[in-house]
Amino acid sequence: MSESLSPAWRAAKDALVDTTGAALLADVNPANRPETLFHFTDLQGAVSILETRTLWASLATSLSDQSEVSYGLGRARTLIHRGDVPGEGDFLRNVERFLDPQNSPPSFRFEWRAFIISFCARADRALQWLHYGRAGSGIALAVDCARIRRTPFDLVEVLYEEARQDLLIRSLFTAASDCLTHHLDKVPPDEISRLESVAAQLTANRIWMVAPRLKSNAFTEEREWRLITHDLIGQRVPHDADVALPMHYRIVARRIIPYMELTFDTLPLTELVLGAGLPMLPEDPGLRILVENTARGARIVRSDVPVRE
Repeated sequence: MSESLSPAWRAAKDALVDTTGAALLADVNPANRPETLFHFTDLQGAVSILETRTLWASLATSLSDQSEVSYGLGRARTLIHRGDVPGEGDFLRNVERFLDPQNSPPSFRFEWRAFIISFCARADRALQWLHYGRAGSGIALAVDCARIRRTPFDLVEVLYEEARQDLLIRSLFTAASDCLTHHLDKVPPDEISRLESVAAQLTANRIWMVAPRLKSNAFTEEREWRLITHDLIGQRVPHDADVALPMHYRIVARRIIPYMELTFDTLPLTELVLGAGLPMLPEDPGLRILVENTARGARIVRSDVPVRE
């Protein structure tokens, strides 16, 4: 138990938490974000979002694209194997080992589960309509980027360029390694290995937190942004410290998808973009009444982007 360890060890552990956390948040909620983001859905989904003023944040690891997290973890492993991150050999080996949460010491084991809501920076690309917009028969909901973020969610840009991905991952290793080096000579010798293990575990967990922000450059045209929050599970977590969002479940393609709800007092909707293949015009009377009663002032337009499956 950390309570039996020295004050110097506990101070070092707290410093590791703070410094790696600061590195993690360095480019979160950036000022240079787009003015408008687009959330693609089908007609039924759009009606539900407008009626309830609610967006669903899905568990990243339960989505159909299994690379949602595995790509970022793989990128971190690649940097470790290339020796392209700072840190001593044992520290780096432990970070890689702890990337599998089951390898973490039971006395200090916790895991971050990311829940995400996806947006695109543009709605004028055929790929976006094909992949997200139900092959052109869906709807893109344009939202005011300045009003879309609400606690406990953060807005992040998905990174596709390997150089930017590596810079972010490397910053986590640098923060942990530098902090560990600074504190090692202040900690009693018999507590050093415990501190090194915690530093490696914190680094691995921070990598898990950034992994949903990294995607292969094959998906660059998506220009995705995400609202993201995390559910923290662990034996050393004070579960009464924060009130967790309620968990819900839905079934998609014979799979269970856990999700959390983000509800707005006023949905920050500025425009509805109807897919070119949706058999409904912007003048549709039912659609007009829906928007008047749920998102007054939002424009209704039709996309002219052709989509072929």
